Amino acid sequence: GTRSRDGNPGPNYWQNHADYDISVRLDTSERKIYGTEQVTYFNTGNDTITTLVLRLYQDKYKRGAVRDMPINPDNITNGMVLDSLVLNGKPIAIDNNSTWKNGTNLLIWNFDPLYPDSALELYCSWSYTIPCAVDFRRTGQYRSSSYFIGYFYPQIAVYDDIENFPGIKGGWDLYIHHEGIQEFYNDFNNYQVTIEV
Repeated sequence: GTRSRDGNPGPNYWQNHADYDISVRLDTSERKIYGTEQVTYFNTGNDTITTLVLRLYQDKYKRGAVRDMPINPDNITNGMVLDSLVLNGKPIAIDNNSTWKNGTNLLIWNFDPLYPDSALELYCSWSYTIPCAVDFRRTGQYRSSSYFIGYFYPQIAVYDDIENFPGIKGGWDLYIHHEGIQEFYNDFNNYQVTIEV
């Protein structure tokens, strides 16, 4: 009942969403992005969520990452570095007891369940080095004073009722992590963004 045969929302349709409050700084002397974000994530579906998935798209440039194509060695970095991660007021250690990395996805599971019709609060601070060498890329420094910045913030993945793994209906969109040329989809969210250059 979530969708009709013609693709329109059905009587039981739902979609989770989030409110993002992001502050980001582009440091041109270091060629780095520094950011913080406060996110309120709303569970409007019927499932109780016990795992959270963050998209860290800049991990595509991390040393040893799986990629669709070779990249210029000058663009290989430490990926997106999470300096702090706080969920519902509790710090989350980025280690094997609380989190698990799969490509550009970070799974977090050490938190109280998120019940239907409720919300959670996520805070994080991060940084990453901006790619600069000529490559097939969708973000980076293109000339001495020209930047195109995309995929610059940790983003909560989509949780929905679509089959995300063969034979498993619903849950987090984990099937594809970003390897360079995939397209991906997001929830409809609200954004308040402050940019300092």
